[in-house]
Amino acid sequence: MANKRLRALFASIGLIWLFLLLSSLFILQPVSEAQTQRSSQPDYLAAYEIVGMLNEWRLEEGLYPLRLSDTLTDLALYQAEYVNSLSRTPNGVAIHVGRNGEGPKDRARYGRFNWPFYSLSSRIEVEEIAAANTASSAIAFWQSSRPHRRASTKPAYREVGVAALPHPFGHLYVVVLGGRPNVLPALVNPITNQLYLTTDESIYNTDDQWISNPTGVRFFDEAGRPLNEDFIEWEPTLEIPLTAGKRFFVLVTDGEVEVVTSVDRERDIIILPDHYPPLDEIAPIEYVLPPTATPTLTPTPPGPELLLIYDNDSFTLHNQAAYSVNLGYVEFDGGGERLPALWWRQAGSAPLFQFPSRDCLQAWSAAATRIRPPEPFQCRFVRSNRSNLSPSDRFWLSDFDVLERGQVIQTCEADAGTCEVDLPSLP
Repeated sequence: MANKRLRALFASIGLIWLFLLLSSLFILQPVSEAQTQRSSQPDYLAAYEIVGMLNEWRLEEGLYPLRLSDTLTDLALYQAEYVNSLSRTPNGVAIHVGRNGEGPKDRARYGRFNWPFYSLSSRIEVEEIAAANTASSAIAFWQSSRPHRRASTKPAYREVGVAALPHPFGHLYVVVLGGRPNVLPALVNPITNQLYLTTDESIYNTDDQWISNPTGVRFFDEAGRPLNEDFIEWEPTLEIPLTAGKRFFVLVTDGEVEVVTSVDRERDIIILPDHYPPLDEIAPIEYVLPPTATPTLTPTPPGPELLLIYDNDSFTLHNQAAYSVNLGYVEFDGGGERLPALWWRQAGSAPLFQFPSRDCLQAWSAAATRIRPPEPFQCRFVRSNRSNLSPSDRFWLSDFDVLERGQVIQTCEADAGTCEVDLPSLP
């Protein structure tokens, strides 16, 4: 009996010690990164901070600043959200490997992003850098790392997208830098009233259709009226004409190719650390309106921008301009339901608001579904197509109107087979 009591006592003591041991493990074990809850909500102020510091760095290196790109920001968020979902943040090259084992350039070619390339899909100007730290530590790391420094200061990159997600170490920053053929961003310094211009210094820029070394610049107001009589010499920064208004156009040429960039004074502002105070504290610029209400339009830049090619079974929209155009507000009305250009987004993520030069959209009838209609020779790349369309969807079977922002800008005849459209929103 005594032995049984003794065994029971030792068993009780053993259970108590086991409980205390397990409890101590839970109490003393430090909280790891994997156990810390992370937010998937982007911190846009933190993203702006990184852009400002990158631009400050690039200007110190004698380079032009980067413009924020919605597409590159989406691309950065796509990767950041995946990395943030992992139990631990990967180190080195692994942080750039996506959910399908792909790299940054592969992601940029996904249909949802469609980042333009130079002739071949392998010739794409996109690169990604990342860090999980504070903003200043991330910049210091990139500056001290040879591959990150090379990427951050590469002259071919003119645009940037940043994802900043809260992280135990500060923020998870994923930065995507990129450049597109014949897209030359221009950024406003609202304090000095200067415009920062860019050039295309990509090693892939070898085609005569792409602008290379710009030599001349012309300004146009929002209505397309020239603000200087002749081309002025291209410089990295230029004074913005006081007659430009809140929105204007900049035409840049190298003597052969012309590129038009739309500039909005309130949106296309250079981002720098503490560069400008809140907008309501900035002394407003007094714009001097042109003295005449009947200006003479210049024949440059050329139009019309769009070429529509159609027959009974197929319809092609071709951007024949030497610059990207905004199709986001374009609609087609053949007497039935009005169809916006956004209709093509249902079949692919075509970049309609900055539709690339020489690219196309296509639509086919149900009869042409099995045998795909050939792409017109004018098309460099078909961004999206709609197929298996019924006669009611084929608005081009009868005379149809082309509209922009609800206003008819061209009427096309069904029997003509082709129709050119000049977009009033561009010079």
